Amino acid sequence: MGTSTGYGLPKSGNWPDTKRNVTEWGKIGTSTPTQIGKVASNYVHANGGAASAAQKATAANRAGARLGGLLSGIRSDGLGPALENAGLGHLIGRPASEVIRGIRDFLTGTGSSLDDELVQEAFENFQEEIIGQCETFEELDATLSRLAVVDTISESLERFFGYFVYKKFSRDFSERLLKIAGGIRQANRLLRDIKDYVFDMIRTKLHGRDLNQVDWQGQERLQMTEEIHASVWRVFGEG
Repeated sequence: MGTSTGYGLPKSGNWPDTKRNVTEWGKIGTSTPTQIGKVASNYVHANGGAASAAQKATAANRAGARLGGLLSGIRSDGLGPALENAGLGHLIGRPASEVIRGIRDFLTGTGSSLDDELVQEAFENFQEEIIGQCETFEELDATLSRLAVVDTISESLERFFGYFVYKKFSRDFSERLLKIAGGIRQANRLLRDIKDYVFDMIRTKLHGRDLNQVDWQGQERLQMTEEIHASVWRVFGEG
């Protein structure tokens, strides 16, 4: 579980109400749909609403655009050519774990901000739960190629941003929940409830979109990525 040690949340706007609501939820220690929906809605409002929350997360949007471009290339030509076009040709033929690390670093660039760390963690969750374990380059190529064909790029990005929103919430409130809920097991259970809620909303309210005509090598990809990111925040907060 991540912590928010050394990270101070804002004291203005809707943040006081949001922190108070999270505190009440932590004391109760259970997550009814009404309780968790209220927590989620207040959190989105504290971040300025769905569009603002997405717009401000430039590191996540940049990573999403790069991930979309990579998946588009994999769908068209396979992993090897996609890596070559992304400037990652040195990873071709390397073990899957090395390729995954290289892709993760490609998504975040050289950034070391708090949001860059969240993006790395979000991609690691995406890799673990969506891509799964691969040993060889060939296995990873086959897995990513299936993912790029079976799922739309939009669906993959929705999941990626779902992990980002969850990681951001966890960063903001894990320390508070640890103190209030009575221990790490209880705090982790509440955070899992938030994670489940994020992905329940994505699954039931977002259905992907056809992005085959998007130019994933141009500026259009950034606009489309931000729109997808905002849609994840929106359904999370709408309940």
